[in-house]
Amino acid sequence: MELYHYPLDFQTCPLYFGSFAYSEDDVKYTWNSGKDASVARAPDMTMSQFDLINFSAETSFTYRKDVRQSMLTVYFNLRRHTGYFVINIFVPCMLLVILSWVSFWINREATSDRIALGTTTVLTMAFLALDSRSDLPRVKYATALDLYIALCFVFILSAIVQFAIVHRFTKHGHGDVEPSPTDNDDEDEETEDETVVRIIYSGTEKV
Repeated sequence: MELYHYPLDFQTCPLYFGSFAYSEDDVKYTWNSGKDASVARAPDMTMSQFDLINFSAETSFTYRKDVRQSMLTVYFNLRRHTGYFVINIFVPCMLLVILSWVSFWINREATSDRIALGTTTVLTMAFLALDSRSDLPRVKYATALDLYIALCFVFILSAIVQFAIVHRFTKHGHGDVEPSPTDNDDEDEETEDETVVRIIYSGTEKV
């Protein structure tokens, strides 16, 4: 079973009928009513995790110890239900990403609020990531669900990094707003004007 596209995957499950004790010369299996009519689907059959799309039957054989043995094979093509994953993983992850974007509209002076919001979304996202793999076999490769969760992590962490960059380049010292060069020039001009006034005033007193 390959889970690269999990939970949007399709699986093919074979069912073999055969004898491993007798060769094809001794026992030969055939479909009584033909391949298409010998296998039927129950009208009320339902499965909790998969939908049966279709099935096919064929006559095959296998070799065991250089002996050809007859077999009958039925292939069941299954599609996994995605409703559970949409409700419990896909939609919550999407809402967490949207929630992390709320920090863009929070005043940049509210540092604690933006950090608290970012931390909450990251921890919740980590919980969803762990919960999503609790029922998954321990495969060595990343599934489609892992890539989706990783992409959501990137969006959430990007919001936190954006705030850190804005905070770094608009603050200095102990959090005071960095004065603009125009404000410094105005202060210098006011200082020069005050110096000229003092000189004129002191010269007037001497006269």
